[in-house]
Amino acid sequence: MDLKSYITEIQEKRQPELNPFTIEELVNRIEQSELNFKNGKFKSQKELEKISANW
Repeated sequence: MDLKSYITEIQEKRQPELNPFTIEELVNRIEQSELNFKNGKFKSQKELEKISANW
């Protein structure tokens, strides 16, 4: 095995392949986010800051 192949193999093991969203997946995620917002299923900036202060 040459060095380039070895490095590529190690990188693939450390970081699984990332695939971009399809247009359909992206639209579905946007629609779900909008529905969550409409139904009050979100946290404000202040709520997130309060939660993260306890990390």
